[in-house]
Amino acid sequence: MKIPFKTSLRLAFHGKWERRIITIILSAFAFVLFALGSMGFTYSYSDFLTRGYLNYTERVSFISFNGANGKNMSIEDVEDVEQETGLSFVYHSAGFNWGQFIGSQIGQEGKISEESDLYQAWRINGLAGVAAIAGNEEDYVTMGYSLLAGKYPTEKNEIAISEAHFESFMKYGYCNVAKNFIYIGQSDGILSFSYDYNLPRGEIIPVMAYEDMLGKTFGYGDPDRDEKTMEYKIVGIVQTNYEYRFAEEYGFEHYPAAHIMRPAQWKSETDQIHRIFTGEVNEYKTMKKCVDTVLAFKERAESEGKEYETTNYPMLYHMDTLIPSRVLGGYQDTDIIAFMIGAAGIVLGIFAAVLNGYLVSQSIQSKQKKIGIIRSLGADKKAVSKIFILESFMTATAIFLLSLISSLTIYYGFVRQLTTYQSFGVSFLVYNGWTALILATVCYIVPLISTLFPLKKFFKQTIVDNLSGNYKRKKKR
Repeated sequence: MKIPFKTSLRLAFHGKWERRIITIILSAFAFVLFALGSMGFTYSYSDFLTRGYLNYTERVSFISFNGANGKNMSIEDVEDVEQETGLSFVYHSAGFNWGQFIGSQIGQEGKISEESDLYQAWRINGLAGVAAIAGNEEDYVTMGYSLLAGKYPTEKNEIAISEAHFESFMKYGYCNVAKNFIYIGQSDGILSFSYDYNLPRGEIIPVMAYEDMLGKTFGYGDPDRDEKTMEYKIVGIVQTNYEYRFAEEYGFEHYPAAHIMRPAQWKSETDQIHRIFTGEVNEYKTMKKCVDTVLAFKERAESEGKEYETTNYPMLYHMDTLIPSRVLGGYQDTDIIAFMIGAAGIVLGIFAAVLNGYLVSQSIQSKQKKIGIIRSLGADKKAVSKIFILESFMTATAIFLLSLISSLTIYYGFVRQLTTYQSFGVSFLVYNGWTALILATVCYIVPLISTLFPLKKFFKQTIVDNLSGNYKRKKKR
C-alpha cells in the first residue's frame, strides 16, 4: 500500500511543534559551533600565508625575494625559485653613484651641502642610491616596464634609466664628471674610486627630451690619468611607474623602479644575490607557488638543524616578520588554535546527533498509534519510512538555514576580526564554500542517521504494540 504524498507530509508535520522548534534551535546552535570549528580542520598554513601576502602586496606592482635574516642568496637557490614559481626575475646588481652627473651647482667650498641644488635633486627624487638591477628585455617587460625611448641594454657597458632619473636630468641638466673620480685601487675585482670635489666639473648640458640623454655616459676615471676607468652608455629611457611617496615608504633599496637597469650579463657576475624582483603577482595560484617555495626552503633548513640566524635561503620580502611565531613543539600558534576549535566542533557535533536522535524517538512515539493504523491497512516499511525521512529532511533544512545564517553572522561579525593578523590583514580562519558544504553535510546526515536507528527499533514492534502505544516498553519474559 502506498501512502499519498500529502498524507505523508501531514503526518510528518504532526507532533508537538514546541519540542521540534527547541530541537531545531539547539541543533542549529551546535552545528553553528561545529561549522566554525570545522574551519580549524580546513585551515592551511600555506593558504593563510598566501592570502596574507596577496593582501600585503595588493598595492605593490612587484614582489621581491631576499635572503632570510638579511643575508644573500646563492645563485643555485635563486634558480630554484625561478624553476618552482615559473616566474622570471631581475637581479639586484652592483651600481654606481650616477647622481654626481646631475648638472647642478656644488655647494659652498666645493662640498655637497644639504642646501645645495644637487643634494635637493637627490633627496626630492629619492634616487640617491647606487643600486641597479639586471635582466633582459623579457624580464623588464615582466616587471611592467615599457620603453619611452631607445632600447633595453644588451651589452655589458650599456644601461637604461627610468623616467624618474630622466626628470632629474631634465630639471637640473647633465654634467659629465667622470674625470672627478680618482682611481684608488681594487678589491676582489671591484674597482674603487673617490670623488674629488676640488676638481672643476664639466659643462652643464640642458636636457629637454629623451633623445638628449641617449648616448650620454656615466663614468669613473680619466683615461689620460687613471690606471683603470669605467664607463656606461645610456641606451634607453624606461617607464617604471616610479612613485616617490611609495619609494620612501617601502625603501629605495627595495624599490626596483628607483634602480638603474643593466643587461642580463650582470646576473652572473656573482654567486651571491642580495635581492630579486618580478612583476605584480595578484593570482592566488602563482602566489601560493611563491609561498610554498619559501616554506620548502624553510623546512629544509630546519630539517638540517640550521638556526634561523645562519640561514640564507630565499624569503619573500618581509614574510619572515609576518609569519606568526612558533610555539610548543614546532607548531604555529594558529595550528594550536585551529585544532582546539576543531576539537570543540566535534564534541558539539556529537551533542547535536544525540539531540536529533532524541527528537526522532519522541516523534515516533507520538505518531505510533497513527502509524499502527496505517500499517494495519497494509502500509509497508518503505511507505512508513518515507514519513519519518520526510520529517527528518524538513527538520534538517530548517536546521541548515538557521545554522548557515547564524554562522555567517558570527564569523563576519566577530570571529574574522578576532583571528585576523594585522600584519597580514587577513584571518587565518576562512569561511568559504567548503565550510558551507561541511555544514550542509552534517545538518542533513545527522538527522537522517538519527532517524534510521529509532526507525529500525520501531519496525521490530508489532502492529498491536503500535496501536497500544507500547513502543518504548520492554517485554518481560
